[in-house]
Amino acid sequence: RSGVCGRSFVLTRPGAGPYLAGWAAEMEVAEVLSPRRGGPSLVRGIRQFVDIARDRAVIRRFVRRMSEEYEVNAIYETGRYGMVKNPAGGVNVLFVHNAVPHAVAHLNIRDRVLHRLQRASTHSADRVAVHGAAQRDVVASWTDREVLPVDLPGDTRNVQIQPVDGLEAPVALCLGEVRPNKGIETAIQAADLAGVLLTVAGRPEPRDARHLAATA
Repeated sequence: RSGVCGRSFVLTRPGAGPYLAGWAAEMEVAEVLSPRRGGPSLVRGIRQFVDIARDRAVIRRFVRRMSEEYEVNAIYETGRYGMVKNPAGGVNVLFVHNAVPHAVAHLNIRDRVLHRLQRASTHSADRVAVHGAAQRDVVASWTDREVLPVDLPGDTRNVQIQPVDGLEAPVALCLGEVRPNKGIETAIQAADLAGVLLTVAGRPEPRDARHLAATA
């Protein structure tokens, strides 16, 4: 509000503070959200929805408490918590990371519910941000809110390729989560056509690994 200095908070899970300290030094980190919990698929899904309900209440209380002193502008990196209306005004921005869900070829019930929560949140957000124009077109079909495309940080299309001593042939690396929606099938096909050795490394979900193994 007028005459009051602003504060920036990051609400996150326990243990994320050291990771966030590298780029969020000017922000106050509040580790108040539920930790990730494992277990069999059904148990994990039930736990996740219980935690979502709890975290929604935590976020709502936090925003309302902060709105007693500040005009709260919130950025949500997921739509599963919904948008909390700010009593003192402010803007809610929803960042949609994956307009097309992971493992789109075989969504389970949990994935479908989370995707519906995300789509519903685009109607109550004041602004929606996405990665790139392609995802903007998808999300714009869900909502009448303004959808803003932003570039991915560290876009590898702008990386200058440098020669490496000792390599006699080109080598390609594909690093990160091993999921079908990452375009790994395209990388496999391109490497095969170009005669390039491709190394894929990352943590796969079992069902995604089986799908990619069949592709390869």
